[in-house]
Amino acid sequence: MARKLSGFLPLQYASRGKRDPKAGLPFFLDNIGDDLLIILLAFVPLSEAPITVALAIAALHFSFWCIYEIGYYENDRVAILHERHGQVPVGFKQFEDGYSAKLAWAWGIALGATGVVLMWWSGVSHLANIGTIGFVFLILLWGAVLIALRSLFGFYNHVDKMSRVFVYLPLQLFKYAFPALFFVLPAAGVALIFAQIIRRWMPYVVYRYLGKEPVGFPARLNRFAVFAVLWLLLLPSNVDWSFALHGALIAAWLFFRGLSQINAARSNVRHVTEDDWRNE
Repeated sequence: MARKLSGFLPLQYASRGKRDPKAGLPFFLDNIGDDLLIILLAFVPLSEAPITVALAIAALHFSFWCIYEIGYYENDRVAILHERHGQVPVGFKQFEDGYSAKLAWAWGIALGATGVVLMWWSGVSHLANIGTIGFVFLILLWGAVLIALRSLFGFYNHVDKMSRVFVYLPLQLFKYAFPALFFVLPAAGVALIFAQIIRRWMPYVVYRYLGKEPVGFPARLNRFAVFAVLWLLLLPSNVDWSFALHGALIAAWLFFRGLSQINAARSNVRHVTEDDWRNE
């Protein structure tokens, strides 16, 4: 019974098909802890309605991911049907004939509608003060976001591997910056969103150009460094307590998340005469 019910729940392919549950973080832990939380840190702390805005963004985030998951599934279908040496994840087989894009769209629309209603109730979205027309426009705008996402991911799936490097970048921009269409994004939040996009994009660039997974690449340390540099660059034009406090909160979280990689990098520092790095 539970197994049949799970077939009607969203993001099953993303969590059990696309990702090997025995390797790395479980999908929802990674998605909530390293995607949604980053978005919330960027947009919510300085909001005038933080709780409602957080709930709205969370609903829109999972609506977005329902459609993003269709791209995941299509990516693996394309690998089997069109690629010479196409490889698919181990969990693909159990979803090969049972995945429903229509169901994913249904969940995406339902969660998106919930997010738009919450956004409207928050009273702080860009279009909250222009009456019913504004509400209708928010619905249409979110629908346009989902359609644009699906189209971009579809293009990504059907273009050659090296060209995908440059399509992957706007996909990440979509993934992390979509709330900026509806809510104010503070300057420190801009630095965080940019750092998160680079954190996801750089390992993919390395993977495509070297032809192998970038094992050992300190992505979280890289994210912390990119954020810190951009935050400091923005500081002269944002000299106020809110920018400083928001940035300090973000920096503390990123430092905590990257602590193991920061410690590893620090412990590996040595004199050049002891350097055992070799250029292959």
